[in-house]
Amino acid sequence: MNLLEDQIRSISESLSAISKEIENLSNVIKEIHIAPLTAESETALSDVLSVIQQSKGLGDRAKKTKNGKELKVTDSVYDVIKRSKKGASIAKLREKTLFDPRQISNALYKLTKNGKIIAKSRGLYIKV
Repeated sequence: MNLLEDQIRSISESLSAISKEIENLSNVIKEIHIAPLTAESETALSDVLSVIQQSKGLGDRAKKTKNGKELKVTDSVYDVIKRSKKGASIAKLREKTLFDPRQISNALYKLTKNGKIIAKSRGLYIKV
């Protein structure tokens, strides 16, 4: 019984120490002053957020080209397939276009249906 009491006392002391540390941290957090965003930092923040959205496939469905025209998902996928000599796998398409799997699947279906690409093997597509 003495061993059990010692363990309970040790746990109680540890919990008290943790509680004090949490109180200290919450006091420090309350004292931190956050400066308002400047125009430059706001622009940088919006750029970072747009890159994150595009990498997750949450951004605009069309990408912009150099001349300002919009490229559709199917056009982007077709461009990657067209540029590859041995064909493009689904993993390569995801890496190059940053679209989610559903968008790539739909684009591949449309391109196959329109006769622009064929499936060389499962998951590998080449242009016709």
